[in-house]
Parts: sequence; C-alpha cells; structure tokens
Amino acid sequence: MAKMTINVGGKFQSSGLIRHNHDECMEEVLSPEAAREYFAECDPAKLALYVVSYDKNNPHGLIGFEFPQESLKKVGASSMELKQDGTGLAADLSGEFTIKLRSGVDKSLSPDVVFKLQGICYKGGA
Repeated sequence: MAKMTINVGGKFQSSGLIRHNHDECMEEVLSPEAAREYFAECDPAKLALYVVSYDKNNPHGLIGFEFPQESLKKVGASSMELKQDGTGLAADLSGEFTIKLRSGVDKSLSPDVVFKLQGICYKGGA
C-alpha cells in the first residue's frame, strides 16, 4: 500500500471554527462561546491536518488528505489547541506526518500536483 509523507514546520492560527451541521446539510461559523463548548467535548487526539491537492492545470479537481496527530513520527512535535479567546485554533507543528493512501490514489498524483494546507479538521470534518 502506498504512503504519503509531508514535512511540516511552523506555527499558525485559524480565524474561526466551522462546524458541519449534518442534520441541515450546512456549515456554521461558531461563536467563541459555542467554540469553547464544542471543543471541550472534542478529543484533541482526533484533530488532523487537512491538506488538499490539485493539478495546477485543473484547480477544481481536489483530493483531500487527513493527517491525524497520531501519524506524526516520534521525532516531531504537535500542538493544536483552541485559542484562549475561542476565536479559532493555534497550531505549532514540526516533523513528518505519514498516512497510507487508498488504492489508486497514488496514480492521481504527479509532478503537476500542488499541495496546500487547508486547515485542521476533527473526525473528518465533524
């Protein structure tokens, strides 16, 4: 089975938390109070980096990849926490994250593919 490894190093902060409301098939931006409430119930170990890839000749053909904190090699460091004011997440990451790819995904990756860190997700965007 093919694997993908990304090297990450740096700090960043998000500017808000978006939660998928599966009952209403929509997304909502959480207020700081709602973010603190929601994040208090989350398992921080289930947070993951969400990376998208696309062919630079077709920027609308995206493939998303989740790199959970457990995929970080032991020599790295990972911290993803709710900012004190509840307005987003603060992340401090360094090291290599490795995941297994589903069958056939590796064939869609080529030198023309661009990778971008889109954000942090919880349980696949829950």
